[in-house]
Amino acid sequence: MRNIIKKFITLSITLNIFIFVLQPQLAEAKKYGGTFIKVAPAEPPTMSGEIGNGVAAFMVATNIYNLLVRYDYEFKTNPELAESWKISNDGKTYTFKLRNDVKWHDGVKFTSADVKFSLLEITCKHHNRGKSWCPSIKSIETAGDYTVIINLKRAFAPLLTILSDYNTGTLIRPKHIYEKGYDKNNPYVMSPKVGTGPFVFSKWVKGSHVELVRNKNYFKKGLPYLDRLVVQFLPDEAGRLAAFENGDLDMIHSYILPYEHVKRFKNDPRFQVIEHGNEATATNANLLLNHDNQYLKHKKVRQAIAMALDKDKITDAAMFGASKAAHAHIGSGVSWIHFPEFDYKQNIAKSNEMLDAAGFKRGSDGTRFSLRDYWSSGRAFEGRAAQVLRSQLRKVGIDIKISSFDKPSFVEKVFKKRDFDLAHQLFTTSPDPTLSVVHRYASKNIGRPYANAAGWVNKEYDELTTAEVGIVSTAARAAVWRRVCQILMDELPAYPLHEMPNMQLVRAGFEDVIMDPAGYYGIHERTYVSN
Repeated sequence: MRNIIKKFITLSITLNIFIFVLQPQLAEAKKYGGTFIKVAPAEPPTMSGEIGNGVAAFMVATNIYNLLVRYDYEFKTNPELAESWKISNDGKTYTFKLRNDVKWHDGVKFTSADVKFSLLEITCKHHNRGKSWCPSIKSIETAGDYTVIINLKRAFAPLLTILSDYNTGTLIRPKHIYEKGYDKNNPYVMSPKVGTGPFVFSKWVKGSHVELVRNKNYFKKGLPYLDRLVVQFLPDEAGRLAAFENGDLDMIHSYILPYEHVKRFKNDPRFQVIEHGNEATATNANLLLNHDNQYLKHKKVRQAIAMALDKDKITDAAMFGASKAAHAHIGSGVSWIHFPEFDYKQNIAKSNEMLDAAGFKRGSDGTRFSLRDYWSSGRAFEGRAAQVLRSQLRKVGIDIKISSFDKPSFVEKVFKKRDFDLAHQLFTTSPDPTLSVVHRYASKNIGRPYANAAGWVNKEYDELTTAEVGIVSTAARAAVWRRVCQILMDELPAYPLHEMPNMQLVRAGFEDVIMDPAGYYGIHERTYVSN
């Protein structure tokens, strides 16, 4: 009997050990399979991510291609296609050691030639933001198949952040595909079928959707978990909402869904409201001020307007509690260069005093002067903000006339023709201000889309932001940026109103819906179906 009991105990222990060892594998196996459907507001002409631009194009491109390196939610740079790197003491030379186990989706080996070609021939020639930082490059060299050396004309502190952010055009492309020409005559530009990323381009059903399928040979072993990733084109806001509630969509980013619905979804067990990252990668809502306007050209008038505003009330009205007031031109998540102390506090009496001193007295009706305030009609929260702003400025004798325009007309009026007084505009923030702030207010960018609509010229700003990228020390850069932020808040080419977090609505039943810290396009290599 003892022997039988002993054998039974031994067998039980063996089985338990077997189950214990096997358990992680079983758990991992459960993660595989399924389809994830996300939505884009429009269908672009191409899916290149540069030529096509647009949300859908980036949703596709960022899941097909990889970056050299990438930052996480703490903005630490991590390996991607590069497994390690070294920076010279003078900050002018970056040497990247590449992975040697990566293949393009067509089976061709990934090499250093692909990196050199991508950066010099695609990023620097075809990407708007790429063109802004590429002049810092002296040369790019290859040392064998798996070493890339970037030589800079001078130290350029933001380089790793730039290489980590696909918004700067640094997705790595296959040289053997794109050396035939990066234009619309190359069918692979229109529909990019060859990458190194977690998903492979499957099909594009015009007017409907793009479908990607799992890359079974992905260099990150075991990933991705999903079998299919679908990007659905739904331009109608009501249609997107209905499709999501009916279970036909798995995710909507909050920027294409009215924020008034977010609270409702938070209380519905069928859905998840997921916020990712921190405010460094949020979107800042700003009030643009045209410095050519006969009233706004006076700095004291611009400051009086800022002092008349209660941003908490503007934020609550616009975002239904899904946002918070902004107090600097740089996101609050970028703690090393966030300087809220330069912001204005509402002071109606002081605002009135400043307007009187500027020579703009109230008329018999109590009005000093009128200003036009424009917003983009696709963003209802801007319209709500404009209404509150109008009521607040009325208290200091400024009459506001509100108008909305579709996006193309808004861009034409505000940024190209600069035919406006006040305007509401969103600016994406970044962990490095060189990527998100510098070009926005540089004097050379007057008249360019999404940059310096104020027509603001400040020599000190231009000189400081040109020089600071060459500073290697983070502390020294922060000191420069303190002065830059002070100038921006004193001169007010724009006034930050509120920070909009990166948020997405996800149908229950999915786990680890990981949103890329660089923005809302998302990398879903770790997302899996939980039920």
